Amino acid sequence: MRTEIRARPADPERDPARAAALQRLAGALAPEPVGRNCEPAVAESARVPWAEPDPDGARPERFPAEDPDIAAWADPPWWARIRWAPDRLAGVALVVVVLALGAFSVHRLLAAVPAGPPVPELPLAASDAKSVGGGPAPTPSAPTTSATAAATAAAGAAAGTDPDATEGPLVVSVVGLVGRSGLVTLTPGARVADALDSAGGVLEGGDRDGLNLARRVADGEQILVGLAPGPDGPRGPRSDIVGPGPAQPPAVPGAPAAGAPAPTPAGAGAGPVDLNTADAAALESLPGVGPVTAAAILAWRSANGVFTSVDQLVEVDGIGPATLAKLRPLVTV
Repeated sequence: MRTEIRARPADPERDPARAAALQRLAGALAPEPVGRNCEPAVAESARVPWAEPDPDGARPERFPAEDPDIAAWADPPWWARIRWAPDRLAGVALVVVVLALGAFSVHRLLAAVPAGPPVPELPLAASDAKSVGGGPAPTPSAPTTSATAAATAAAGAAAGTDPDATEGPLVVSVVGLVGRSGLVTLTPGARVADALDSAGGVLEGGDRDGLNLARRVADGEQILVGLAPGPDGPRGPRSDIVGPGPAQPPAVPGAPAAGAPAPTPAGAGAGPVDLNTADAAALESLPGVGPVTAAAILAWRSANGVFTSVDQLVEVDGIGPATLAKLRPLVTV
């Protein structure tokens, strides 16, 4: 069995070397007095190694104020430490102010646009025989009514129908190259083709193409079926429809009385009209010759030269045997 004997640690108070070392350490860790005029409390060996010697014997400041590194870590002034931190109420108020300014700007912009010119009020049309002001509508004068009636009658005659005709049966005369010449009775609204069929149809050599077969017939008309033109031109009278003549229109103030001679047109002489020298106005003064027929006569004269016979008028479009019979005593060549 081995027995270990441990030595007792030496008492530091009894060891002179260790006691001197402890004293030096305590002096180095002791606090130093503040101020430049204070005497150093420790030996020169206890000073920090980086401290520079002081000729007055005072210890220099550890952190000089003019050191730029130390100034960077110093606290900023009070005005630099102020920060704006709005709360929720301040943010809502700011949004409301911005919206109000935007609405005001839009209102001012729209108010600056000039408005258009005012639209004038149009008068209302008179109704129930009352004028705009509420009074009775003005009654048309008698001359205006008479002129309207005369124009209506003339339009009906030009269309081949009598405005005063009744809705009864129509009696039409069909003559010429037909199966049975004479009077035929038709229903209202019948056409020229119906009248020809009722008369036995058009015979061979008859001028069927010279008639408007789709035209409505009027009571008292005469349908003449002439000879069809040959290769060398017309061989005789062409087909034509002669109307019964318009009903006598009512008297119009200022118009000539019925039966009175019509005023002589300007340029028309008292004698017969010369077909080779007459102008359009002189030709229109003839009965049954309107602007279209007068233009056709002038066109025929320009294309074929002068008329050598009055019978050559049947070669003009729009002139048939009935019209030629009316013009024969009024024209010359």
